[in-house]
Amino acid sequence: MSCSDYVRKNLWKLVITSLIFLNFIVYSIRSTSTGIALLDLQIQVQETFTVTSRLVTAYSVGYLIGGCSIGFIEGVCHNFLLLAFTSILGGISLGFVPQFSQILIIFPLIGISGFMNAISETLSNVALVDIWEAEVGNYMQLLYLFYGIGGLITPILIRPFQLPIPEEATDDPDAYLSFYKPEEVQIQYPYFWITGASIVTGMLFIICYFVNQRNKGSDKNKEADEQEMQTSEVKTPNKKDSPSKVKIAIAVGWVTVLCHIGSAMHLTLSCFAQAYGVKSVFKMEKKKAALLSGLYYLVYCLGKIVFVFLTTLIGEKPLIYSISLLYFIGIILAFTLANSIEICLWAIPVFYAIGYGPLFNCAIADLEKYFHLTGRHTSIIFIGVCIGDSIHVPIVGTFLDDWPDIYLYYTGSLSILFLASFLVMPFICRALFEKPENPKIQELNVERKTSRFGSIIVPVPERRDSIMSLVVPSSDFERKKSNA
Repeated sequence: MSCSDYVRKNLWKLVITSLIFLNFIVYSIRSTSTGIALLDLQIQVQETFTVTSRLVTAYSVGYLIGGCSIGFIEGVCHNFLLLAFTSILGGISLGFVPQFSQILIIFPLIGISGFMNAISETLSNVALVDIWEAEVGNYMQLLYLFYGIGGLITPILIRPFQLPIPEEATDDPDAYLSFYKPEEVQIQYPYFWITGASIVTGMLFIICYFVNQRNKGSDKNKEADEQEMQTSEVKTPNKKDSPSKVKIAIAVGWVTVLCHIGSAMHLTLSCFAQAYGVKSVFKMEKKKAALLSGLYYLVYCLGKIVFVFLTTLIGEKPLIYSISLLYFIGIILAFTLANSIEICLWAIPVFYAIGYGPLFNCAIADLEKYFHLTGRHTSIIFIGVCIGDSIHVPIVGTFLDDWPDIYLYYTGSLSILFLASFLVMPFICRALFEKPENPKIQELNVERKTSRFGSIIVPVPERRDSIMSLVVPSSDFERKKSNA
């Protein structure tokens, strides 16, 4: 199928997918804005950094509650309406943050924003699965590319409005509180733009909901015919050859712990990169220190794009080994030279971004070589991510003021655990399951998807290389295979 035919056939799906990508960019900006603006929020509330960093804790608590409550919220109404509601309310609650100087008022506002962001992230993934079903792999990879783009935009958006640290206060970064009054803080301007983008995105979801409802009636009979054909053609899976629930639970549990650790490292690094640059021995300006986070997300985005091409050139295993080695170099720098040599500090976000994104995605994708990940499995993994973001980030924020180097040592320790968990995972899967190329698993793997449109049976396409299944469309892959 040519590109034009593909677009013509899936035009409405691509429109909705583009809107979900836009929503993920705005969601990413909302989720990273608190960490980037934390030092200016400190001026606004006139508190120590230890107290101000609890705003990140408030966000994490709201995010955790939102992630755990998604099972009760999903299905209340259409996903488009839920995404509209979370985008609008999440943006409005965040927009009110710069309007108050009482930290007790800001705590619930940040918590509400975290709650809405957790629901928005999960429902964006669910919506993509509902739209593309068995073809969702490529679009899920792009979804998190746009998350990185949002994280890259945040420091660019907020940095010009941050107040400089006076030269007289360089020895004690908290001393600059006496140089500024809360009304001099200017971050309300980028926050206003973030709120506006969130409201516009929510309104677009509402428009798409009504357009979708209008088109739903005309497509209803066609969907019923397709479901009937799929049900008559698909084979019933042989439970004897399927992996046991206990083995699947062990594998999903291991990946949940791995993602829990990796996501905690990711959020801790992005939230406190600027604060560490200011409070460390380097005494950076806030605008310069904000680039540490921007550099991380820049490499994160570029790494995903480069990863696609390098996979086709040198293969999966050599690339994974190379990425793991670079990631390990970043860990060594974190524990040795990053707190004394500035260039090594700038190298850490580069090495961490190169390793985190691909290894995180590969860990989840590799499970598909052994069994199919259902919505329930994905929800468990996301809950583990929410717990990781809620526990580890507040720990670093609590001690960063008195011991800035905890930022390096804690993210380094999390990175060691993340890398070790990833490298051990293939041995666990091989001990639990048959070889991934087992033809019986390929033939008998059938997925029953349940959505708000009813229960349908969808044959899972032939198993391919875990990385290639995410980055190469089926038609292109089969064509390359036949040419070879």
